[in-house]
Amino acid sequence: MSELEVKNELDDNTGDNLDLTKISTSGLLHPSRNVSPTLSFSNFHVLSPPDLYGSLPKDSHELSLQNLSVPTSRDSPTVSRRSSSTSHVVSSNHIVNNPEKFFGNLKKLNKPEIRRMKPFDMYKFADKLDIALMIIGSIAALGVGGTEFYLTKPNIIPRIIKYYIILGFASILLHWIACASWIAAAERQVRRIRYTLFRNILRQEIGWFDVHKTGELSSRLIGDLDRIKDGMSEKVPDFISLIGRMIGSLIYSLLIGWKLTLVYLSISPLIILVMNLTIKMIATFTIKEIEAFASASSIAQEVLQNIRAVTAFHGQEKEEERYGSYLVRTECSIYTGGSVLVIYWACGSITWSLAQFMPNIDSFAEAAGSGIYVFDLIERKTKIDASSDEGNKPESIIGDIEFNNVTFTYPARPETTILNSLSLKISCGKTAALVGPSGCGKSTIIQLIERFYDPDNGRILLDGKDLKTLNVSWLRSHIGLVSQEPVLFTGSIEDNIRFGKSDATDEEVQTAAKLANAHDFIMALPENYKTIAGDKLSGGQKQRIAIARALISNPKILLLDEATSALDNTSERIVQDALDRAKQGRTTIVIAHRLSTIRNADLIIGLEHGQVKEYGNHDELMNRRGLYYELVTAQIQQEKEQQVDADSEREDNDNTSERLLTSNTLIDRRFSKQSLSSRRNSDRYDENTEEASLNDLFENNKHFHIPFIYKILKFNIPEWYWILLGTIVSLGFGTTQPFFGWISSNIYRSYAIPDHQEQERLIRIYTIICFCIGLGAGMSQFISSICFAKSGEALTMRMRKLTFSAMLRQEMSYFDHESNTVGALVTRLSSDSSALKHATQAIEQIRTIAALHQESHFIKLYEHAFNQEFKVFSVLSLSMFAVGRSIAMIPDYSKAKKAALRIMKLHNRQSQINPNNESGIILEDVIGNIEFHNIYFRYPTRLTVPVLRSFSLKCLTDNTTALVGPSGSGKSTAIALLQRFYDPLQGKILLDGHDIKTLNIRWLRSLMGLVQQEPILFNLSIRDNIAYGNNSREVKQDEIETAARMANIHEFIITLPKGYDTLCGAKGSHLSGGQKQRIAIARALIRSPKLLLFDEATSALDNKSEKVVQAAIDHARIGRTCLIIAHRLSTIQNSKKIAVVNRGKVGTHKQLLTQKGIYANLTLAQKRATDN
Repeated sequence: MSELEVKNELDDNTGDNLDLTKISTSGLLHPSRNVSPTLSFSNFHVLSPPDLYGSLPKDSHELSLQNLSVPTSRDSPTVSRRSSSTSHVVSSNHIVNNPEKFFGNLKKLNKPEIRRMKPFDMYKFADKLDIALMIIGSIAALGVGGTEFYLTKPNIIPRIIKYYIILGFASILLHWIACASWIAAAERQVRRIRYTLFRNILRQEIGWFDVHKTGELSSRLIGDLDRIKDGMSEKVPDFISLIGRMIGSLIYSLLIGWKLTLVYLSISPLIILVMNLTIKMIATFTIKEIEAFASASSIAQEVLQNIRAVTAFHGQEKEEERYGSYLVRTECSIYTGGSVLVIYWACGSITWSLAQFMPNIDSFAEAAGSGIYVFDLIERKTKIDASSDEGNKPESIIGDIEFNNVTFTYPARPETTILNSLSLKISCGKTAALVGPSGCGKSTIIQLIERFYDPDNGRILLDGKDLKTLNVSWLRSHIGLVSQEPVLFTGSIEDNIRFGKSDATDEEVQTAAKLANAHDFIMALPENYKTIAGDKLSGGQKQRIAIARALISNPKILLLDEATSALDNTSERIVQDALDRAKQGRTTIVIAHRLSTIRNADLIIGLEHGQVKEYGNHDELMNRRGLYYELVTAQIQQEKEQQVDADSEREDNDNTSERLLTSNTLIDRRFSKQSLSSRRNSDRYDENTEEASLNDLFENNKHFHIPFIYKILKFNIPEWYWILLGTIVSLGFGTTQPFFGWISSNIYRSYAIPDHQEQERLIRIYTIICFCIGLGAGMSQFISSICFAKSGEALTMRMRKLTFSAMLRQEMSYFDHESNTVGALVTRLSSDSSALKHATQAIEQIRTIAALHQESHFIKLYEHAFNQEFKVFSVLSLSMFAVGRSIAMIPDYSKAKKAALRIMKLHNRQSQINPNNESGIILEDVIGNIEFHNIYFRYPTRLTVPVLRSFSLKCLTDNTTALVGPSGSGKSTAIALLQRFYDPLQGKILLDGHDIKTLNIRWLRSLMGLVQQEPILFNLSIRDNIAYGNNSREVKQDEIETAARMANIHEFIITLPKGYDTLCGAKGSHLSGGQKQRIAIARALIRSPKLLLFDEATSALDNKSEKVVQAAIDHARIGRTCLIIAHRLSTIQNSKKIAVVNRGKVGTHKQLLTQKGIYANLTLAQKRATDN
């Protein structure tokens, strides 16, 4: 916004409240622009600071005041607020001279105030049946309290003693009704809350997800709702029954002796104060704990999703430390009040009821702490609501798309402008191709058309209508999208294709698959279209399924973001033909680095720095000799250079290259049956699932014959002093209750003594004793709570770390099982370990049961006392109440036991390929010769599908071996076996003549640098992501920059505001595909590996970047063994050896062309694509 525009804005707002947000967001003080505007405060009024700051955007406080100039003349007017009854006048001179006073509280005022949960907010999802259940449960709970109160009346004992058992059963029945009603109501409401929360999460705009980690959201769905359910279920009737008992006791005590009752109640404010402080403390710690563990869950989910990259770079220890650092923040102690002095039995009931509020208050406070975030998220109004019925739904769609002066920055990177006043127009039925270097905004344009985001400024029009005015769901239903990195969901292939059209018939599904050239490979799978779409599908297969999903809805607008980048040349040609047919009558936008695939586009748009550099068709842009001409000529020159290098190399190697064959013989059926049978019976491949009985699992394991409690305590050994102290004071607390019954009976007896002075003396003594017992009980309960809370939190943290560590050391086949998906594993981390915390709390109550073993001793002391029946009744009542509390903890103990068994099952599971195993040979000198010898392999979850059959290949040091072949032929599997993600079923893989199974696995993987087809980055800084390549030591900054330069990413990084400290986002979401891939390459190069493994390493790069990176890779592989997988043959023609995997032969380029096999067909297919 220019100075003139600012003045106009100010003039338009004269006499009104000026919204500075417009000036701020339009770029007046944009930190990324080198401007020094002058803002004059003249003749206008603004809101007072609190109101003004409340309306400013989140990052407004980051605007620098250095560029703010205000006239300082004596006559300069003041800034005042007219809208309030109270006038706030601030001199402009005062603003200039004291900016810290005017703006000093900006950060504080800008912080959102933590909302408090109202008592009934959690029950807003209750329906009529829930309300009825809660009313019934509340009445029953009051009945429980009344029954208990009735039993406390000392003069009623002789009359009701014979009905005592009946009343006891009545109390149990009422308690069951109360708990069952509230639990049922809570389950129903939480189910609704969970559904609504999940639905509202999915409704949020994509920008919201950029700043909220998916792992944190998963944690909210699990942990927070569990806390809410605990606070809404059986704790509520307990609380109500205590209130009923307290009110009844209070009324009765006032009727009997109101003066003494009032004296006693004088200490009640202290009890209430302690309870309020406890509630606030627990709620505060709960919120902190939730936030910390949500971050820990996010890390766990990220690591488990990318377990292959973590394993390849041996990042297990680093990830354990990163995960553990957040767990430390979850440790907090729970502070509870103690028991207080009781004089009369009825008044004692009041105090006892207040004391029993604390466990329930804990649950209510934790539920409130969790509910704040959950209900705020449920109530959050998304900026782009795909489920809303609002917005226009035109009857027909033409397909004209126009960007009008669009400016955009990602919410997670507001300092980086992606699109800068972009304007372009694409006519209906035309195909427009977007070209340009990585990060220029190509993918951003597609996301804006989909309304994943809204532009900061400008408009995007569809048929002349602003996208913001159209119904979001309707808009997206007319768009077919195929992204650069194919995303498939859990479920069958058929289900994934049907995601594009939920009511599609089987015939439509198959037709779409045929269009995408996916039908044939799907039919070759064991379960055809019912096959689960998982990691075992190759990148090309996943991409073809994604294309079928986009085509099945017959969309009017087709968006292809590198849709064919993962396909081999044969498949690409067929799919490209299908896409060309699908484009007819549709508006199509294509993003492609491979320029040969877009030369026939109606409109080619060259982008650079977020702006349109040039546009036109292929011939027009080539004649202009601009950006597009440079990209095309660079690609052609690169291919020519590689062809010359390949021709020269073929002359040198025709007589020396080894001819290797891949077997095309089908495995004998007998071998298949024997193999499957042996694998089913083999311990090595027999995986126990969660459905297996835990009892069967531990039946034959001596380790699990140890009593459960000792197994738990073994993990708590470092906190033995806390547990010992807590146990001792718990025993002491348990003994105070029978003592209190004995004291109460003696107080009651003292009133029968005729001597008034003796009566007062005894009462004084017993009162002091009662006070001491009450003080001791309170202190013991306070201390035991601290002790068991500390030990319990330590146990929870330790078990989570142990569980996480156990997960990371498992072999890859463990993660292939359906029971060990990322979601299931993260859930175990959050729920099972938390349940163990309840185990320690349950131990505290079980220790109270042990204290009650001395009841008989105290009963004997009462035998000769006055009013024998009441004395025994007093002791038994208090004792049985303690027993009841202890028994109430048995369900928690049972849950904890099951959780512990699951954790111990994982902890004691021996990984077939343990990355932390220190055994194995470490070779002193590594040459780097690799040999695959007669390898047979099937994935553990698909034992009926052979992947490699009699696969043999040699890769010599200082040589590059390239693997080519159709998608799904086993190329990536060969790399996975070399890294020992899996072990072959038969055959050997040798490194310098040594079976890699005999080598130290950590040392073996340290020799390899891996760059995968889909770049995997962590939610860390760019520096940390590159340094992740070498986790054996602290990597220096100059090493990081050297690796970045080799990968052609350094220059881009230093242009970012935070440079190497820039966060990459979850899965690298803050970066483009090419940028992510170059960082991944830098990560592989930083360890100076002996073996370089590239799985389509340059597939996502534009031609200019690819040439530089390819040159860096060529330089890096000198003196190393290099294994490359590529569909783009121009990148591998200069390889020493080219192996075709799929019933073909292996040899040099010339040999393979002569044989007229699959390699010759691939070469011919690519040549045709280039010619076109």
